[in-house]
Amino acid sequence: MKLYISLLPLLLTLVLTVLGVTLLYAVHQHLTRQQLISTEQHHLSTGLLEQHALLQGYLLRNDVAALKNWAALKSESPNIKSVLVVSPAWKILAAHQVAWEDSPLGQYDAALQRQLQQLPVQSMVSPLTLPEANPDMLQMALPLQFNSQQGWLIIQYDMTPALQRGFSVTLQNMLVYLVSMLLSGMLTYLLLRNILQTRLRRLETALQQYSRGDHQTRAQVEDNNEFGRLELMLNQTFDALDQQREMRRHSELFNQLVLNSTTDGIISADTRGHILQVNQSALKIFGYQHSEELAGQDLNLLIPARYRAGHQQHMAEAADKPESSSHILNRLRQVEGLRKDGSLVPLDITLTKAELLGETIYIAFLKDNTEQRRYQQSIETLAFKDNLTGCANLNGLKRQAATRADLHWMYLLNIDGMSNLNHSLGFDIGDQLIKTSSLLLTQHKPAEALLARHEGTDFILLSPQQPQQMLAIFRELQQQDIKLEGINHKLSFCVVYQLVNPAIDFDRQLHGAELMMRQAKANGRASMLQVEPGLIQQLQQNALLCQRLELAIREQQLFFHFQPKFSAQSREPVSAEALIRWQPDGQLVSPGLFIPLAEQSHLMPELDRYVIAKACQQIRRWLDQGYQVLPLSINLSARYLTDEQTINFIFQQVGEFDIPAHLLEIEVTEYSLITDEQHTADNMYRLQKAGITLAIDDYGTGHSNLATVLSLPVQNLKIDQSFIRKGMSSSKGRAVLENILQLAKSLQVTTTAEGVETEEQLQYLQRSGCEFIQGYLLSRPLPLNDYEALLRRQSSIS
Repeated sequence: MKLYISLLPLLLTLVLTVLGVTLLYAVHQHLTRQQLISTEQHHLSTGLLEQHALLQGYLLRNDVAALKNWAALKSESPNIKSVLVVSPAWKILAAHQVAWEDSPLGQYDAALQRQLQQLPVQSMVSPLTLPEANPDMLQMALPLQFNSQQGWLIIQYDMTPALQRGFSVTLQNMLVYLVSMLLSGMLTYLLLRNILQTRLRRLETALQQYSRGDHQTRAQVEDNNEFGRLELMLNQTFDALDQQREMRRHSELFNQLVLNSTTDGIISADTRGHILQVNQSALKIFGYQHSEELAGQDLNLLIPARYRAGHQQHMAEAADKPESSSHILNRLRQVEGLRKDGSLVPLDITLTKAELLGETIYIAFLKDNTEQRRYQQSIETLAFKDNLTGCANLNGLKRQAATRADLHWMYLLNIDGMSNLNHSLGFDIGDQLIKTSSLLLTQHKPAEALLARHEGTDFILLSPQQPQQMLAIFRELQQQDIKLEGINHKLSFCVVYQLVNPAIDFDRQLHGAELMMRQAKANGRASMLQVEPGLIQQLQQNALLCQRLELAIREQQLFFHFQPKFSAQSREPVSAEALIRWQPDGQLVSPGLFIPLAEQSHLMPELDRYVIAKACQQIRRWLDQGYQVLPLSINLSARYLTDEQTINFIFQQVGEFDIPAHLLEIEVTEYSLITDEQHTADNMYRLQKAGITLAIDDYGTGHSNLATVLSLPVQNLKIDQSFIRKGMSSSKGRAVLENILQLAKSLQVTTTAEGVETEEQLQYLQRSGCEFIQGYLLSRPLPLNDYEALLRRQSSIS
């Protein structure tokens, strides 16, 4: 590369030199002129002073002719333009031209006369310089004495030739100076140019080598002048560039590491929408392997077709958007990107605007919401779909029904026999039955109806169809035979239906249907009932009563009344039956009401434990108070005699309160519900062996065979009052009653007659061999205080 050094500095130097020489010439010319004028004045003044004595002699002798001759001769001297001798009367006595002699001075030159008149009288002889309009002319006046009056000698001297000679010499000198300056400037320029080219070529070579990648090259520093400092500065610049390049390399590596380590995708693009850079997360999001696949491509490659028009509009708006303190242009939620394989990926996008090297770029931060969408879908599935059947759950049903105004009827279905199926064949078979039922309901329901699984074995169906049509569909389904693991099972379910009231909360109406379903289940398999508001109200009251009963058990609000049992012969009390009582808000609730409710709401195990603990506690209190305690019996359903927890609880309470076991008697109720006779008998033997008396209560109300009942390890048989009435009303009834009494006696089982209300009944039972009686004839159920009074009387008699 050839270095070119501009001639402009040389030309500028030459121009300045010429201007300087011109200025110098002007100044020198002015000074020369002043010097020449001063010299000529001095010469002329000296010459005049030398001639003063001669002229003054002519005047003393009044030799005007000599004076005129002198003037004529003087005027012929070189450069003398005019000579005038003026008298005190301002008359020209002698002149360079004869024509002006004897003429008034004012006629010759009035201005000259005025100048002389203004001059003061000169006491000394000294030439005076008078102003002259022509700068090249020198006019001097020498005072002369005319008989004590002052006259004047006026000489006008032309300095033009002298000035021209001086100016000519000055011009020659300036030209020589100018030429020497130009020559020396040119030589200096050429020398400096050569030096500069050599040093600059070295700098150029170093710069070229460095720019080509030879970052080790450095300029050679030769001396400590400006060029040396420039070469040193260039080397320092190379060092700084190397350091910056190294820092930039580390920064790029760090930025790349940060970009590729972040879980969010990052894509930068120019204002034309061309991709500049992508990180690894962005490649992964869109299904690409290498950044080269996307670099330089249009962003539309990653945008689904339906979003592209909006993307172009946003790009245009972003370009026109004024600068603000925030670089965030937009946040896009729940949009989609286009993967390499054509599939869509859900994204959240934050779009920013930045300046890089003077160019505007856009940076998009992408968050892959695939997992979040899956999670949301799974949450939505859990929230609105039933996991077992795949149909809607209650929340899903409500959401679907919210946009429907034609769903006038609600049908609540409950599959029959599910509990027995689960316990006999397993819960997997039960789940299979639920799924099959859901499939059949889905296939047979009207297309516009909505189906949902509610809880357990419950399904809800909302339909615009009238009950006649829907119930016909349900009856048809009731005839379906289902294969469950190779076992034939006939589908059966109860149905409760009602007209949907938009003014009443859906959950409240569903709750009413659920209460009505209890009645349908009580009516038997495949029952179909329409919701009756009156019955619902009763069921709701019962449900509220169940809640209060549960609270009463937990807070020990239930108490006992005690009905004594008497010897049929002596009419003396031998024991008592603890009858549970409940009196919320001061009103006594019949056990015939709350005990069935406890059965229905599965509170019986809790109620039984309460009765057992309360009875043991009461016996312990009486013993501590010194009463002669009679055995106390409590009722226990036969269904719980197979419950090991209940049996263990009895032993635990007897031991905890440290009471004699024979003071506790258990009257087994609902003995007709015994299904596992061997297990029941084993537990009864355990109780009997511990000293606890066992009795069969209310015999005659069920359908169990007497021999079967008496084969159990019981010590007392309590005959229901219905048998007593039958025995008193007919000979056949008496025969049956007497056979029962005889069979019990033969098995060494004592008998107790319940509900004895008349003397005639008592006497008959005495004759028939019944050992004990219980009834209103001898005592009603007694409150605690009255029964304790009976115990005190009994103790005093003893």
